[in-house]
Amino acid sequence: MARPQILPNADKLLEMVQAGMTHTEIAQQVSKDTGYPVSRAAVSVALSRAGLTEEKRRYSEEIPWRLNGKDLKHYGIRMLRLLGRRRAGEELTPDENTRLNNWLDKLGEQDAVVAYCADSVPRIIYVPREASDPKDIPIRRKPVFLHYPED
Repeated sequence: MARPQILPNADKLLEMVQAGMTHTEIAQQVSKDTGYPVSRAAVSVALSRAGLTEEKRRYSEEIPWRLNGKDLKHYGIRMLRLLGRRRAGEELTPDENTRLNNWLDKLGEQDAVVAYCADSVPRIIYVPREASDPKDIPIRRKPVFLHYPED
């Protein structure tokens, strides 16, 4: 026997999103209305399957590495996402603009760029700028490899 439909249909979900509800708020409301626990992820999947979500923006020019976990929350990666938003013409808050400008100024003063290093912890590191690094984005595109001496 098929599992009962707990989430509302696509039209109702769209109505909830247009009313300004977050995916978490929709999940909480559906759980309250039905008595069944509903996760935020289930709501997100339902909205995606119904074609009601925008494709997640990728900042592949600013963040050319494949990242996951804690790497995604690294301050440098967060600033590169802000830089990507700025370069795409999106409006940043005054606080975001200030943080991004300060971070870029600091990198400029230190003549440094953000790099990905698969064999270090953390994997996101700052390294001295090289002539081959992009001028408009403070990154090292190619992964950096640190070789530690054997003990």
